[in-house]
Amino acid sequence: MDYIEFFDKYQIPSRYQEKLEDISPEDKERILEVIERDEKTVHHAILYEIFGFASSGYLGNWFLQFLVWLYTLIMLGLTLDGNIVMGIFWAATIAYRFVSIPRRVKDYNRRLFRKLLRRVIDNKLSKPFSFSANPQKKRLKVAYDPTEITVYNLQKGFLLDYMQSTWQVIEEGQYQWKGCEEKYFVIENDRQRKYLFFDYSPTPNTQNPITVFDQLDSSSLNRYYVVIDGVQTPMSQINIGNQWMNETRFQKGYFYAKYVQEGQILKCWRYTNDTHDRFLRIEKYRDKRQELKIYLGIQVESYLFTEILPAAN
Repeated sequence: MDYIEFFDKYQIPSRYQEKLEDISPEDKERILEVIERDEKTVHHAILYEIFGFASSGYLGNWFLQFLVWLYTLIMLGLTLDGNIVMGIFWAATIAYRFVSIPRRVKDYNRRLFRKLLRRVIDNKLSKPFSFSANPQKKRLKVAYDPTEITVYNLQKGFLLDYMQSTWQVIEEGQYQWKGCEEKYFVIENDRQRKYLFFDYSPTPNTQNPITVFDQLDSSSLNRYYVVIDGVQTPMSQINIGNQWMNETRFQKGYFYAKYVQEGQILKCWRYTNDTHDRFLRIEKYRDKRQELKIYLGIQVESYLFTEILPAAN
């Protein structure tokens, strides 16, 4: 969602739209990120109302929610006691609550936007990412037999053979996405450097391919970016090497370098070509706003990495 879509969807008054002109692109993106995370939806509110008359609580008004539950118990008792008038009045109240859900959801999201805008204007957001919680770094340990090390057990300093050449692991890290983790290694020999990515699993799945990337210059795809609210964003289709790459996934998450507990917030766009044999990956970090990391590569099987040896002590 961008600001134009948000303003149209919730009919934000023009006076609030004008205030955005005095806010930096960084703060605009921060506000939009929180809105995407915390905004309420009509279909969720309807589900809460169906299963417990709880749409008011879902929309943050717990005092009203307790009154609704109390009112429901009283009216239910009167209705079961044979008071038809009260039963009709209760049914009308329920119908009104369902009909009013779209308006109440819209009001909630408007208030959310105004609150975030006011916090930014009043400089109450003293920490750069104070409302994007940085989760605790997970320890991604992969079980392995020391006598039979695989590519999934790599660590910094390990040696391995790949493409008839010997490489050394010079860097490692991990990504934490919503619902999954990803391991990252940089290997190099005397001529070049490669970047390995694979989804993390405590027990290695040898059927899961590893993506081997080369890093491209960040300016190589300049004509395939658009600026949305002052923020550089990749297009959904990118032509590289006379092949069109189509966006397949967009993720927000955290990158942790080895021995570092504080993660870097990033966005990641993933692309593939029509034959699904080439892959493009674009990363954008919050603390390096103009610097993009661009990777182009292929997927390979784990058995292509051989003669893996631990680092010498």
